Amino acid sequence: MPRQAPSALPLAAIVVVVALVAGSLSRSSQLDVTTGLVQMCIVIGLYSFVGVTGVFSFGHIGFAAVGAYVAGVLAVPVTQKELLYAELPGWLSNVELDPLVAVLAGALAAGVVAALLAPAFGRVSGLSAALATFAMLVIVYVIARNYEPLTRGTKGMLGVPRETTLWVAAVWAIVFVVVVDLYQNSRIGLQLRAAREDDVAAGAMGARVGVLRGGALILSGLLVGLAGGVYGQLLGSFNPDVFYLDLTFLTLAMLVVGGINSLTGAVIGTLVLTFLAQWLRDLEGALDRPGLTEVCFAILMFAILVLRPSGITGGRELRLRLPRRRRRQETPPPVAEVRPNSRT
Repeated sequence: MPRQAPSALPLAAIVVVVALVAGSLSRSSQLDVTTGLVQMCIVIGLYSFVGVTGVFSFGHIGFAAVGAYVAGVLAVPVTQKELLYAELPGWLSNVELDPLVAVLAGALAAGVVAALLAPAFGRVSGLSAALATFAMLVIVYVIARNYEPLTRGTKGMLGVPRETTLWVAAVWAIVFVVVVDLYQNSRIGLQLRAAREDDVAAGAMGARVGVLRGGALILSGLLVGLAGGVYGQLLGSFNPDVFYLDLTFLTLAMLVVGGINSLTGAVIGTLVLTFLAQWLRDLEGALDRPGLTEVCFAILMFAILVLRPSGITGGRELRLRLPRRRRRQETPPPVAEVRPNSRT
């Protein structure tokens, strides 16, 4: 039987091809593709919890908001903080980190928030999990809107270094693909996927489902928080509404349309809706019909759920078949010639 390569290899190749093609397009198209690749990181981080554990979440964009705001505050130059963030605590007003270090710090902050929530979220599933995660999103949104000394509230965060380019986004997307592919095929990932199909049977086989789901939430929070920091450095300025319902709906639609139970679905769904959104925005402007993009996304998501619940990929992973190794045939030992005994 031919061997199979990890799904990360063809998916990483797809990301590289998309980035190469986008490099030859107009500046606005490059920005759309860059945004799509950053959103792919968010969707992959969302998949590492929703797809692997089977527990639905409406709140992961809250982790992206934590990562974006923490990374933004730490990366804004000190000279701009004196003008724009006069109410910052003294120790923060004098801190200016390298943008990459700031993104990693934002990811760590989101991971800490996820760790605080993990004991509770690891025990819920179904509708309870969806409501609990949405409550977390609302809490983060309200804090971001009202804690003005740190977030500037509705005035929005300004002065964030715009370090996320097309190839920076592509490299991060490849890193996310590799990390999550290794995770879902690890011993812990296989146990979680078994619990996704039947948590009672998995528990009976010795899997500590609640603890494993809590760990998956922490990893997912780290990844989504990192993606949020990268997204903030793409935008340069943002307000709490950027990390709320619109982005929640968009990332969930990408995951559902592609296929919620596969990493390939997360990648393909993001690419399909990214290019579809670009075409629909052009059509929306030509027809002067605001909201056309959101309506079309909703119709597409409804159609997928009704006609193909497993998404475009059907829950399957894209893998390359490697040529089978041929075993070297050993030369059998020579057989001694047997001659009949002759009597004289």
